[in-house]
Amino acid sequence: ERINEEAPHIVVFTGDLIDEYNNYENKDNINKIWEILNTIKAPLGKYAVYGNHDYGGGAERIYEQIMENSGFILLKNEKVYLRNYNINIIGMDDSIFGDYNRETIIGMLDEDSCNIVLSHEPDVIDFLLEYDIDLFLSGHSHGGQVNLPFADSLPLLAKKYTRGLYSFNNYRQTNLYVNIGLGTSQIPMRFMAPPELTVLILIKGE
Repeated sequence: ERINEEAPHIVVFTGDLIDEYNNYENKDNINKIWEILNTIKAPLGKYAVYGNHDYGGGAERIYEQIMENSGFILLKNEKVYLRNYNINIIGMDDSIFGDYNRETIIGMLDEDSCNIVLSHEPDVIDFLLEYDIDLFLSGHSHGGQVNLPFADSLPLLAKKYTRGLYSFNNYRQTNLYVNIGLGTSQIPMRFMAPPELTVLILIKGE
């Protein structure tokens, strides 16, 4: 409901819908998930990528089914070109358990288009900053989820870029946004990492 109140043109989901699917007790009611997600409206499309948890615990196939039945286009080292807006949306497969292919991603970038890359893990951007990426959207960090002094709760590949907006002084002036997510993993609580929906407004340059 909050997403639809914003009336977005595009909605993206950067992974980790499911945690420990094999332990999920309501598999017979899995359709309720896509019935809810299907109510999200975005006239220029809804796009998603895999997170590391979406591969674990037997979730890989059901995640694909859920997202497709929810009206999301699931991108695994694939892109969608929005011709009327000259926007490339490029989805990377998960960098930990998926089949992320750097050369394939680089080959999808178009110097003359606005290139938006979806990646579950944010820290991999360091290997791509010399290429034509305008906006890099990630999750994975959970913002630490439970932040306590002297305790590192950040996962692999989300230790450098942990939350919010990062701007790079490369030739493309790339921006990275790390969304800290809505739910929880392992323990059902958050501390100093409130759930987040992010609204980004793209302004056409000169």
